[in-house]
Amino acid sequence: MEDNKVFAALSYLGPLLIVPLLMSRDSDYIRFHARRGLVLFFAEVLLSFLFWNPLFMMLLGLAFIVISLYGFVQAVLGHHWKPKVLSDIADRIRL
Repeated sequence: MEDNKVFAALSYLGPLLIVPLLMSRDSDYIRFHARRGLVLFFAEVLLSFLFWNPLFMMLLGLAFIVISLYGFVQAVLGHHWKPKVLSDIADRIRL
């Protein structure tokens, strides 16, 4: 289970998301966090392209750092973190 927590936590570290996606076949816990990390990563990329205002991008970046760190900690602690908007989208993804 400890390895699962490490791989699940990587889901919230942007491009390192690829590692848990490759490992998710073995664990429902990794798959759970990989889906949320994937939605968070794509939301960050999409919103970065849509909004070019430097102040907004700085605030958006800070918000995503906070959300990612919270998800990372929840994964390490072994919790199933279910933020409302992320979970609604993430639960539709099949890995």
